Amino acid sequence: MDEAVSVAEALFDLLLAALIVWLAWGALTSRSLFRAVVLFVSFGLSMALAWVRLDAPDVALAEIAVSAGLTGALFLAALGRVDWSLAAVIVVLPMTLIGCRLSVEPEQDVSLEPYVAQMLKTSAAAWNRGDLEAFLSDYQDAASTTFVGSQGILSGIDEIRGNYASSFGPGAERDSLRFESIRVRSLPPMIGIVTARWVLHQEGVTRESGPFTLVMRRTGTGWKIIHDHSSSDPAPAEN
Repeated sequence: MDEAVSVAEALFDLLLAALIVWLAWGALTSRSLFRAVVLFVSFGLSMALAWVRLDAPDVALAEIAVSAGLTGALFLAALGRVDWSLAAVIVVLPMTLIGCRLSVEPEQDVSLEPYVAQMLKTSAAAWNRGDLEAFLSDYQDAASTTFVGSQGILSGIDEIRGNYASSFGPGAERDSLRFESIRVRSLPPMIGIVTARWVLHQEGVTRESGPFTLVMRRTGTGWKIIHDHSSSDPAPAEN
């Protein structure tokens, strides 16, 4: 089922790309000014749909406001096809929508948050059962992937693996891991920022804990960690 959906989405994207190229060519080569303006506005709407496909709704809204709204309305008014007062309304409405969109933008990304919560839950389960490769599978396997911790800056999945290897060796003892206080923000269309806390515990008693920040990138195989900055809480002062 998932494969069929992926094929349908790929076909839709190809058709959308072809439509955008056709509309752009038609707008540039049309001998009729009115037809060129209509094609130009249609081009703007198609580009907005493309931005939606790229998970960038704010850019899509701006595309609609500028291409299909402001510029299209001014072109039509200049051609005498719409009244200037109507053109003003067409211009103001999309700009108002953009202002409303920016003013109510949530601090937390509710669409990405469930994915990240499930990813961290799966990651903790991999740690707790001693599966190092499953634990590392959330990181992008690239030389540019970085990890900042007590060992300094580590680059690439091999160095990150080496940082954890001693905790997963034969006979190694590990406290149980959980994540909490998860917050997610997105920088559409490709980047997500996660802040949370890791907690190592044993029989209900916290042994170690600390905050961390993840920078995640959307890839062809899903969201992957491209940067991990983990810190430890200071040890409690001894009386």
